[in-house]
Amino acid sequence: MDWMEQMRNGCAKCGATGVGMTMSMYNEDMICMACKAKEKKRPDYDQAVNRDLTEYAGRLDERGMTAQAANVRKAAAYRAAFVKE
Repeated sequence: MDWMEQMRNGCAKCGATGVGMTMSMYNEDMICMACKAKEKKRPDYDQAVNRDLTEYAGRLDERGMTAQAANVRKAAAYRAAFVKE
């Protein structure tokens, strides 16, 4: 199922429809902002965000976008050191 179909079907966690949606940090499910707020309270949320940033940097490297990848890695390192959701 693609993300547009997921959005039409509603939040993958609670089924809410007609609300703002975003992608979960734990998988590719589309979730509502209320479920995103709950997700942010999980003790492993910061690890999930940093894992996502690291994977994104790797995809940039694969495309030869090394400067952008370095910036994403810096952002991940900064976030790991200073940002607590």
